[in-house]
Amino acid sequence: METIAQGKIDWEDLVGQLIYSVNQMGKAQFLRDLSRNVCRAQLQDAMKGRGTGGNRIPYGYRSKRIVDEYGKVVDYRLVVESHEAEIVRRIFQIYLEPGGSVRGVAVQLNAEEVPGPTGKKWSPNTIDQVLRRRKYTGAFVWGVRGAGRYHTTCTGEITLRRKNAPSTQGQPIVHEDNHDAIIQRDVFDRVQSKLKNNSQKTRPKRYRKHILSGLLRCGECGGSMVGIRSKTKTGSQRYMCKTYSDKGRSVCNCNSIAEDILLDCLIRKIEELYLSDDAIERLRIAISDQLHEERPPVVDLAALRKKLSDVEKQIAVGSERVFTAPDSVIESLYARLDDLQKTKKRLEAQIEAAKAPASNDCADLDATVKEAIALLEDLRTTIRKAEPEHLTELMRSLVSRVEL
Repeated sequence: METIAQGKIDWEDLVGQLIYSVNQMGKAQFLRDLSRNVCRAQLQDAMKGRGTGGNRIPYGYRSKRIVDEYGKVVDYRLVVESHEAEIVRRIFQIYLEPGGSVRGVAVQLNAEEVPGPTGKKWSPNTIDQVLRRRKYTGAFVWGVRGAGRYHTTCTGEITLRRKNAPSTQGQPIVHEDNHDAIIQRDVFDRVQSKLKNNSQKTRPKRYRKHILSGLLRCGECGGSMVGIRSKTKTGSQRYMCKTYSDKGRSVCNCNSIAEDILLDCLIRKIEELYLSDDAIERLRIAISDQLHEERPPVVDLAALRKKLSDVEKQIAVGSERVFTAPDSVIESLYARLDDLQKTKKRLEAQIEAAKAPASNDCADLDATVKEAIALLEDLRTTIRKAEPEHLTELMRSLVSRVEL
């Protein structure tokens, strides 16, 4: 291998292998040392209440540079952005109202055409992040979750971490009154208490998996349709447009459908495609074409026998010439005779195959078509009797996308 930094490396040479391995181990160790140094610097800044590279500026604030007398940037401070701060206060206010919910806040803001942090619509996930961000109380918070590649900080200490290990949670470093607050501490605590109570509501024990999850798309907005618990007396599972569920009617109408109705529609569609008279005829033609492709081509038995006779004559003539030919050509004669013997065996095999009685293609075709139709006709029974997890796999093998 040709490299820019190390020149030519010969992997077939033991010395080249050793040198390459040592260099790679040195680079890996350099990354580990660099990771530890970065974590140590971030931890020192966090101890002093200064921003670190991993801290994003929250919605409602902007970053202000702090410079010394020589004009050098020594720190960054969070300064309240008045317009966004008002929206943050409204989010907390709406959520604390009776019946307020994370989704309800997103729907109301979208209905009022209030742009989100990225200029798009508000989603429940974004609202939830705003409601849980302690920085709005004026506190500096760092180290809530550690997820470094080689090292991480947990409870104010630097610890080793495996590359694919899950992120760890520890005691974060907190400095109260680090910057101007947008939300009062008592309001923030009330919101956290309500979030905790709402998160303790779990789904009922008797819960059936939604069979068509991941296959449905809303025909109005193009968003995915997700399974919801049905509140009807029949207890049938339902699917609803996730865009409407997250962002409200200002983005998409409430597009929903019951699972049993949709399954019946899909089964009818499959039957129209594969069990109608036209579909069965297409199936018969397809199977017939496949049988013709697999069937050996029709051969001319008389022509094969003539070729075999010619080859046998050549073998006989060549065998006679071996006895009278000079030594210089005997080797080539033997090679020629060997090729003729192989050709003779191949022709004999073709003649034997051509003599075999032909199969009843019509009977085989009818049997194959009947077997395929029987399997398709049992589809409705199979779907009705299948377990939900098996039915999910079955529908994914039959359906790639449903637009409602």
